[in-house]
Amino acid sequence: MIKLFQPSPSLAMLRIGVSSIFIIHSIARMYLGTVGGFGEFLNGHGFPAGTILAWFITIAELIGGVALAANLYVMPLSIYFVFQMAMGIILVHRHFGWFVVGASNGGMEYSVLIIVVLLTILFTHKKK
Repeated sequence: MIKLFQPSPSLAMLRIGVSSIFIIHSIARMYLGTVGGFGEFLNGHGFPAGTILAWFITIAELIGGVALAANLYVMPLSIYFVFQMAMGIILVHRHFGWFVVGASNGGMEYSVLIIVVLLTILFTHKKK
């Protein structure tokens, strides 16, 4: 049985909330047809097979997001998503500074917040 609200309802809300961000992000990428462009971006940064990698990341966001929301594979998924967000900061957001909007645009503050949320989930999760 899936225990959605373990270890606490407030942490479950945090886990489900951050999971929904990954789920929506992957669905939007597929719906808008931008997976190929993401693959080209990855190729441009020296990653081999960028389109395949982009599809892997997109599917991992969708399936991993659903699993994380369902309180499944919390530890490995939290670690994976922290890595993914850190790579997003390194490849994209740090070049735009700190702020997402305001003093600059496209910065890393939102990604850092997601990493903090994921680390909170990781360090408070109780193994089954």
